[in-house]
Amino acid sequence: MARLQILELPEGAEDARAPFVLVVDQCMPQRVVLGAGQGALVDHWQALADRIGARGVVVTPETVEIPANEVSIGPDGYPVRMRVEADFTRFDEQLAERAAADAAPDRPADAVEAKLRHFIDEHHERDIRLMDRVTNALGIDRLRNWDEIVWAIENDHEVARARRGSIEDAKGVS
Repeated sequence: MARLQILELPEGAEDARAPFVLVVDQCMPQRVVLGAGQGALVDHWQALADRIGARGVVVTPETVEIPANEVSIGPDGYPVRMRVEADFTRFDEQLAERAAADAAPDRPADAVEAKLRHFIDEHHERDIRLMDRVTNALGIDRLRNWDEIVWAIENDHEVARARRGSIEDAKGVS
């Protein structure tokens, strides 16, 4: 009876998962001819390998032993299985300690950094509100019309300069 085994290949830099070859031993290679003029031979093992993501398939009537696939047998005749369990006895305590350490600044630099973050967040919100007021007053969409916003501001500055100049000229004439 045919046996299916996996032979892992060395991983390459671009491999998302470990590459492998499907090994079918104790089986005669079989190819099915679909008929005259029907094209290439159909290899069902290669089709299976392609579907499961194997790099290739080896089919041989011989018995192939792959050491990585061997299962250790214990003295009782059953496969040896190892059970590894995590130690969660201090997990809750460690979480609480970490949360307390993260919440309370233990260095003066942490306190300064926290104040700076608060200041930045506060002023960022203020700047957004001001930008909304300006773009609403201009009737411009602040998300799309940046050229128009810049033009309106520059135009406003030119008009203000011209007014200041005409007022200064008027003062100089009198």
